[in-house]
Amino acid sequence: MKKFLLFFIEPFKIISNRNVSEKITNFFSKRPFLCVLVTFIITLIIVFFMYAKPYYGW
Repeated sequence: MKKFLLFFIEPFKIISNRNVSEKITNFFSKRPFLCVLVTFIITLIIVFFMYAKPYYGW
């Protein structure tokens, strides 16, 4: 059970590292178009899983 929980927690530990989060923030603040593009892609994925997935019965 511990290994199972650590499998899901470890990526958040890496992202929450101050250096990594600052680098990501600086990268997207210098490139606003990429921020919009990533947000759009995430939104499309969410919409797909909300509407298309139940429709096709996967």
